[in-house]
Amino acid sequence: MIRENMQIGTNAVAISNPAFCKIIGKSRATVTRAIKHLADHNYVQIVKVGTTNTYVVNEQVAFAGSRGQRKAVFSA
Repeated sequence: MIRENMQIGTNAVAISNPAFCKIIGKSRATVTRAIKHLADHNYVQIVKVGTTNTYVVNEQVAFAGSRGQRKAVFSA
């Protein structure tokens, strides 16, 4: 879900927890646990912006846009 919704030219998507849960049809606990697992293994970095989380995907895992236009925030 994160990969499909990344903004072109970045490797990030901003979404609230309730919206994330609704889109994928899972409980808050399940989504929180899954995102924590991804963050713990350096697949994503979580940046809090007000009440919304921005999930920054490790450019080594996935990237939106062409190779020459990569402007990654997070690379592990």
